[in-house]
Amino acid sequence: MHLDEEQVQRLLHGELLSGAEASAREHLAGCVDCRRRVTEAEQEEDEVYALLGTVDDPPPHVSAGAIAARARAPDFTWVRRVAAVLLAVGVATAAYAVPGSPLPRWVGAFVGWVGGRQASPPSARGPMQAPEPRVAGIAVSPGQRLVILFTSPQAEGRARVSLTDGTEVVVRAPPGAAAFTSGVDQLVIDDQATSATFEIQIPRAAPWIEIRVGGDRIFLKEGPRVTARASGDSTGAAGFYSLPLAPP
Repeated sequence: MHLDEEQVQRLLHGELLSGAEASAREHLAGCVDCRRRVTEAEQEEDEVYALLGTVDDPPPHVSAGAIAARARAPDFTWVRRVAAVLLAVGVATAAYAVPGSPLPRWVGAFVGWVGGRQASPPSARGPMQAPEPRVAGIAVSPGQRLVILFTSPQAEGRARVSLTDGTEVVVRAPPGAAAFTSGVDQLVIDDQATSATFEIQIPRAAPWIEIRVGGDRIFLKEGPRVTARASGDSTGAAGFYSLPLAPP
């Protein structure tokens, strides 16, 4: 099950309980879609803070002559502006009540600027440090034959294999879960007996790909034919093969 919008926002701002946060981060380690949504939420928040920072610009100079000229000409622009403000207020009111919404923080920052309260403006935040990678991995060409070798069995680890329309074999895992080495017709995953989940994407057009754990074969793709170790949800009916990395 994917993270919902409230969980994404609370995770982004450290509002989840420790147990819930650990569970959410464990899910992110194996879910590309949820990682993308968290990254997009971070980017959207930074963009809003950047827009709030622009209100610090000085007002433009307007001459008395320009004001008199505008007063003589009929102008209904203010009507459109009032309508736009009312519409924005209505939308914002609905968004303000959504659990986990970042809108209350943005409103607080804006009110602080209007009231002249001394606060740290969003644009004055310290330099953004590069976030630690949440996933590690490797991408290789499958060639005519490719063996993916896990060096060590895992008591609780799994390989989640899916077929894609891409041209490369892609393997992803939590940072520090394994070391990856690519050789001739071989990709070695030194998993160091961890209990991680490895996401493996295999091109449908790849001619021959085998996945082994030590000396045991757990997956074989020969053209369109796929053979996988039978275990629970390893049939591929859900669009992927969930294969245990434990000894048979």
